[in-house]
Amino acid sequence: ETAHVGDVLTGSCTLTEKDAPVKATSLSTTLAVNGTPAQDGKATFEVLGGDNPAVNISATNTYTLNRSTFQVTKKVEGDGAETHKNVAFTFGYSCTSDVEGEVKGELTVRGDGTAVSGPALPVGATCSVSEKTSSAQVNGYDVKTPEAQSVTIADKDVALSFTNVYARQTGSFSVLKTVTGAQAGGKEFTFAYTCTDGTEGSLKAKADGEAVSGPKVPTGTQCTVTEDAKAAAIDGYTLAAPEAQTVTVSEKDQVVSAPFTNTYTAVAATPSPSATPAPSASGKATPSESASGEPTPGGSATNESTPSDPAPSGSASSGPTQSGSASSAPTQNGSASSAPAQDVSGSPLARTGAYVGIPLVLALAAIAGGVLLAYRRRA
Repeated sequence: ETAHVGDVLTGSCTLTEKDAPVKATSLSTTLAVNGTPAQDGKATFEVLGGDNPAVNISATNTYTLNRSTFQVTKKVEGDGAETHKNVAFTFGYSCTSDVEGEVKGELTVRGDGTAVSGPALPVGATCSVSEKTSSAQVNGYDVKTPEAQSVTIADKDVALSFTNVYARQTGSFSVLKTVTGAQAGGKEFTFAYTCTDGTEGSLKAKADGEAVSGPKVPTGTQCTVTEDAKAAAIDGYTLAAPEAQTVTVSEKDQVVSAPFTNTYTAVAATPSPSATPAPSASGKATPSESASGEPTPGGSATNESTPSDPAPSGSASSGPTQSGSASSAPTQNGSASSAPAQDVSGSPLARTGAYVGIPLVLALAAIAGGVLLAYRRRA
């Protein structure tokens, strides 16, 4: 805009501009005299009057928006905080100002506490800054994210701090004990466990159908459970103990079952040693021989067999005597007798053996009698 000033007295003049501030801006004013910039914001010139041309003074005001920004700092606390410091968290912002309208965008901030600045915004702009929960998720952890924060841009940068609190997701395992082949009653069975997160210990369970839970461990943890076979022994039984089991807790609040079944077998009773019965004494009597070879008036020898009491085998004598009688020899009446021995046990089998020898004894007695008779006749 141009303004004409008249009725100015001739001579030297100095022109300055009063401040013309605009909110949230910085003002810079430049003056020039007939196109020549003035120094220090003052235009000094000479008014000559008459037919001399008018002096041309120009003033240029330059307004600059005052700008500032916000800074986002990310902190992490709770389980695994040191690990989560390297996570890249994403923040969205939406800012509005009378000069530039709405401005939107995103920031990526690490959890190590390093501040990240937003864009330069006009002072007085209002912004809403929020964390994207999807970027805050870490596998195996629950996270509590902070709410969105609102800020008004001031002459100086505004600091915004967001803190995430992490909690490790956990699960567990349980031991279910069963027994076959024996009555366990109230017996407690002992189990030892070791886990990949460093957790270790022991627990006891009864074979009553009630599962016993182990400690809580982080998801993704593997635990190996082993039964104490020595403590599981039951008198009078052999035990087929189950092998160790390895379970993986893969989900939050999961309880993985580890069943163990002990199979018992009764030990067969060992018979106590007994005395071997002694064999019963059984003796067989040998037949005694009695021969009488005395000739009869008819000149014939008579042989007669009669049973006799048992006698030692071979006890017969065969020599003549004064009376003319001897065992296994002819007697005066010329008769030979042979008596089979009785079996001591009286069994039929033993008696049969004795009777088999009778014909042989009779034959021998007859021969002896004949020889004796011939001898006497010759004499």
